[in-house]
Amino acid sequence: MTNCSVPSCNFQGPKSRKIEFNFSDGAISNDGDLLFVKKFDCKLGLTRRAGKLLTSFDIRQSGKVKHSFLDMLRKRVFALVAGNGEPLRSS
Repeated sequence: MTNCSVPSCNFQGPKSRKIEFNFSDGAISNDGDLLFVKKFDCKLGLTRRAGKLLTSFDIRQSGKVKHSFLDMLRKRVFALVAGNGEPLRSS
């Protein structure tokens, strides 16, 4: 938990919806940071470009694929940013 002294701030959400954060309660969760990371990633297209590169190495049978490399990559990256899980290590 983090003690925050900023009273509130606004963020432009999807479809012109305004999202307002109010930090006046003192102790908050840091999971809200992921909204900003997702927006930043969307603007720069980092995981999208990396997903396209990974797709070129995809040898899976397309009829059996449930999740794209892009979906799996984003889930892994955002989990690491949130502090969930450890980075993959080579042997």
